[in-house]
Amino acid sequence: MAFLRYEVELTGAAPLLCSNNCTIDNLGTPADVLGWYYKIPQKKREIRIERSMRNFHWLFSGYWGSEGTIEHPSETDGNDVFDCYADPIIPAANFQRCLRDAATAWKLGKDVSRSTIVENDAKVVYDGPKEARAMLKEGRFYSCRPNGRGNMAIRLCFPQWSARYRVLINDEIMGDRDFAKILDRAGVAEGLGAWRPGSPKGGRFGRFQVTGLTPLELDGEV
Repeated sequence: MAFLRYEVELTGAAPLLCSNNCTIDNLGTPADVLGWYYKIPQKKREIRIERSMRNFHWLFSGYWGSEGTIEHPSETDGNDVFDCYADPIIPAANFQRCLRDAATAWKLGKDVSRSTIVENDAKVVYDGPKEARAMLKEGRFYSCRPNGRGNMAIRLCFPQWSARYRVLINDEIMGDRDFAKILDRAGVAEGLGAWRPGSPKGGRFGRFQVTGLTPLELDGEV
């Protein structure tokens, strides 16, 4: 059995809209915090409350390399008080799924699952502050768009972005040529984040180009 390791550099060809599904955990902090707001009848929500609610939606849409602290809105009169969330990332699992879905065009989805390991969560590389509160204040990292169901979708957004992953491949199952063509299709037809080309309803966000594919040493650990 032989293995290859690559560093894959992705550069955004379209803005990246983040989509963390952490709120589906009914016992988690995000669901608890947002649940407090949803208990307030919409007609009784002050603008301040609506804004705080949206800011928490924004925070929870992202993946953060440094997770901070949150004060529950029941203790802050509904204000959005959070601190030390910083260093946005794109999880390894997201890129792994992106590769698998792209490979299905050649019926290679199972081969990707069996042969390919994305080894790291990738830092989002962009020009701007890395701390969530500063990003929110700046404005250009905030997306508010209709979701098609009569509501607004609030998301962490990166107008320009790049990311680097380390990918380990069993080349007895997945050859380097197949891997290269899967990468290219992943950037055009699948993308990362929300409202990407590969999402159920399709979209224009999250597309990328592969701007680097560098072999790395294995150092004998595999």
